Amino acid sequence: MENDDYQPLLRRRRSSYFKWTESKVLEFLELVLDLVKDVPESLEKPTAQKFYAKMHLKLSMESRKR
Repeated sequence: MENDDYQPLLRRRRSSYFKWTESKVLEFLELVLDLVKDVPESLEKPTAQKFYAKMHLKLSMESRKR
């Protein structure tokens, strides 16, 4: 028996989209450059979620030092 009235549930974002500011982009790029300048092979694909998680961790550690 088919249900023609079935509609899939819509997913809604709990928080708003994150928008990068110019200063955050520059800070991120400087951090990436610092991390890979000695060992360029250590640069992972930028689409890898692990890469961004590590960068976020390092950025948060840097901001705590200041």
